[in-house]
Amino acid sequence: MTDYRAMARAAASDAGISPDLFERQIDQESGFAIDVIECRRDSGAGARGIAQIVPRFHPNVDPCDPPAALAYAARLMANHLSAWSGNWALALSAYNAGPGATARGVKGTLDGWPYAETVR
Repeated sequence: MTDYRAMARAAASDAGISPDLFERQIDQESGFAIDVIECRRDSGAGARGIAQIVPRFHPNVDPCDPPAALAYAARLMANHLSAWSGNWALALSAYNAGPGATARGVKGTLDGWPYAETVR
C-alpha cells in the first residue's frame, strides 16, 4: 500500500518547506482519503486529488497523479511562503483562496474575509 503521508513529507522536504505543516495541510485538503486521491470524489469547487488542485487554475499538473500533485503543491507552498515572508497562515490562505483574494483580505478590501474554508 502506498504511504501517501510519507510521499507528502518527501515532497515538502524536496521543496524546502516543513514536512509537518505540509502533511497537515494535505490532511486538511484531502484527508488522505483514497477516493479523493484517486479522483473519484471532487470538491464542490472542482478541486481534485490529494492536494485538491483546481485544474482550471493549474493546467500544467495532473491532480490525479499523487507524486506530481504533491510535488507541485509543495513547490506552490514554497512560493507562497516566500511571497508572504514565511507566514504560514497567509501562505495557506493563498493556497486555498488564491493569492489575489488573500492580498485583498489582508488589505481589508474583500467582503466575507476570511472565508470559513480558509480558516479551517
